[in-house]
Amino acid sequence: MYPSQEELKEIFEYDPLTGLLTWKQGRSNVVAGSKVGTINNRGYSLCTINSKSFRINRLIWILMFGHIPEGYYIDHMNGVKSDNRLQNLRLATNSENQQNRSCPKNSTSGYRGVTWHKQMLKWMSRICHNKKRITIGFYDTAEEAYKAYLEYANNLYTHADRLPPLTMPPLK
Repeated sequence: MYPSQEELKEIFEYDPLTGLLTWKQGRSNVVAGSKVGTINNRGYSLCTINSKSFRINRLIWILMFGHIPEGYYIDHMNGVKSDNRLQNLRLATNSENQQNRSCPKNSTSGYRGVTWHKQMLKWMSRICHNKKRITIGFYDTAEEAYKAYLEYANNLYTHADRLPPLTMPPLK
């Protein structure tokens, strides 16, 4: 259970322009005014309160707005999980939160939504929507397949604003 807005206001100071969360008072192993948290192996800033670990982006949202509606996540619009400036945070459903995730590290094409289809000997462009996979088409190059993916995603998704443009080189 997350601390209440009132509890968080007693513990922290927050600068919405920089995203910096600091301790108001010294604690057993921290100095008043020092930066809160550490970054975990997934890139999120974490903080421990009363021996319980919390994501700082969620604490900030509660601090600023009082609560997070059930079933919602706090999305980092620019994809930088440690960037907790208020302008970079937004409420999102799980589906919306997945729409702007980056390309998986194990992608063979280097593009999100693009894979090599062995039987067709072409690059296949696919997208997932409402728990259903939709095949967009088959293409000679990974770039063509990704272009089709981007067009489809921009028409389908509401949170696709962080997908890398086609001009960006694929991840290796």
